[in-house]
Amino acid sequence: MPLEDLVAQANRLLVHNLFIAAAFVIAGVAASVMLSRMISRSLYELADEARRIGNLDVGEKGVSHSWITEINTQAKALAASRHAIGQFARLRPA
Repeated sequence: MPLEDLVAQANRLLVHNLFIAAAFVIAGVAASVMLSRMISRSLYELADEARRIGNLDVGEKGVSHSWITEINTQAKALAASRHAIGQFARLRPA
């Protein structure tokens, strides 16, 4: 019995498992790219809001929402500072 006959089934199983592993790796990379884009979009929105506050554009805007608690906390803090600056701007004499 040749060695090829003995390992043929094992080689087919190995190739099959490698294709399955490659599919999982590709799916993981795709999921991580989508997740990173979701996170970065929220961070870009916060940076844009901070830029507007820096330019004293304190018009009311809804608080952005994210699945990440820290980003939500930062969004609420920016909204509070925008509101406080807006209140101060109304009180100062023209």
